[in-house]
Amino acid sequence: MNHEENELLCRIGPGTAMGTVVRNYWVPAFPSTQLPMQNSDPIRVRLFGENYVAFRGDDGTIGFLDESCPHRGAPLVFGHQEGCAIRCLYHGWKIGTDGTILETPNAEASAIRKGLKANAYPVEESHGLVWVYLGPQDTVPPRPKYVWEQEKPEHTLVVDVDWDCNWVQALEGLLDSSHAGILHADILKKFPPKMQADGDAMKRGLLPRFELERTDFGLHYAAVRSGAGSTADADQVRITAYAAPFVTFVPTGGMAFIPVPVDDTHTKFYNVWWDPDERLDSGPGYEHRLDMWGVTEEILRITGMTPTMPPVGEIPPRNVWPQDRVAMRAGESFTGFDGITAEDAALAVGMGPIVDRSKEHLVASDIVISRTRRILLKEARTVGAGGEHSKWQTGKTPPEKITAASGDLLANKNWRDMVPDHVAI
Repeated sequence: MNHEENELLCRIGPGTAMGTVVRNYWVPAFPSTQLPMQNSDPIRVRLFGENYVAFRGDDGTIGFLDESCPHRGAPLVFGHQEGCAIRCLYHGWKIGTDGTILETPNAEASAIRKGLKANAYPVEESHGLVWVYLGPQDTVPPRPKYVWEQEKPEHTLVVDVDWDCNWVQALEGLLDSSHAGILHADILKKFPPKMQADGDAMKRGLLPRFELERTDFGLHYAAVRSGAGSTADADQVRITAYAAPFVTFVPTGGMAFIPVPVDDTHTKFYNVWWDPDERLDSGPGYEHRLDMWGVTEEILRITGMTPTMPPVGEIPPRNVWPQDRVAMRAGESFTGFDGITAEDAALAVGMGPIVDRSKEHLVASDIVISRTRRILLKEARTVGAGGEHSKWQTGKTPPEKITAASGDLLANKNWRDMVPDHVAI
């Protein structure tokens, strides 16, 4: 990959080709907890290199507007939430959740309101996430409802963390199964019983065989570990599904991860877990996931992954990666980091804000990474030239049927049978 291709792949600001691509899709904007139902203040949201303000009206409706007041560009995030509107501090303009200009104290109201409306964007709230659509407002596509939204809200868990790097670096880590048994060797010991077979297989098969297939939602692939099944005549297979451009479903199931571009050099990384048999809003399931993935409040504070957004101005550097070198020297830890998220983030952020991919030396196990880059680059070139985007979120595969899978793979079986609802193209 040369410099020009790398720039095309990574840059998502206004007017860029990839920025146009990602704006055509519903994207998580922030966790619902940032706007509680009672006594919530406006928040600043940065997505794709642009700033927005979000607030919750008295009726629970969420307003999502350009951060700049349509009068003279003052930051609305400093304003007051009043009823189902936000009032700008500068001259008192009051703007409703739908962008309607309700009051203009310093101007003739009827004159200024005529034909003027603030930019407001459609939002939907579900299972702890607030989603927004920032693309063309004349043709808003239906929001995909993913598998975890079929569960009771208390059986789902969303944890967001902040990474100081480009979103593609986070995405590529999710699509790289060959690192799992190496980088995450410490964490495999913490796998619960339902995941233990997967953990054992990853430890035994550090060099899986990859089989990849395009789908109407993006792609899915199988990482096959020969002879690592639970019986002598079975391989072990882990199937990952990538619902482009943002969502990756990772085996064994009940897990999805969503790296969202804040801007070119910052990423909001959402961890989403669900379990039909166990509450995840509290209790053992909740505690285990925070511990295993390393997203407890203490670890996030130490590493600088705690979500932060300055009310105005640029985002400062936040991430640091202290390692327990004593444990590493003693053979008690391979990485010295606490949890899967810290391990992945330290390597992705450590590559730099935007890694120079022209210096890479890819190997056969990087086939999924290579193919994903080609898919995204092709999409950026097509859309950048004025062509239609691929409509990944509205294909024939029902979004709630997109899933990961894992288990034994016998010699006479096809791994695609484990994900029968995925539509190949």
